[in-house]
Amino acid sequence: MLLDNPVWRRKLGVPTTVAYVDEHGWDRLIAPPEFRVAAAYIVTEVRTAYDVGRLLSLIDGTSNGSMDEFEGTGDAFTIHLQGKSVSIQCEYNDDEYIEMDAGDLRELLLVWRPLVLHK
Repeated sequence: MLLDNPVWRRKLGVPTTVAYVDEHGWDRLIAPPEFRVAAAYIVTEVRTAYDVGRLLSLIDGTSNGSMDEFEGTGDAFTIHLQGKSVSIQCEYNDDEYIEMDAGDLRELLLVWRPLVLHK
């Protein structure tokens, strides 16, 4: 689908980060290419509104200094939060790795939250 391509989304003026349910009933998160691993992490590991809220709280805690760091492993990914930085590693593919700003992960989660609000 044309709108699944982030380059075309930018050219057409469509938001580059979108959460939706596809025609097969699967939750999807389209994000800019540089955040592909983070989007895969969210779709795989952050399944409910509770999960979103907990992760946002952990991001806030490590960003504001009330927590030193957090590390957790889910079904397929390990996330490490420290200060205002985040690293995400796929447990099944060493090439699936990202280091990013915690604020960017927060923005992705805020787009994702309405989709899982009632799950």
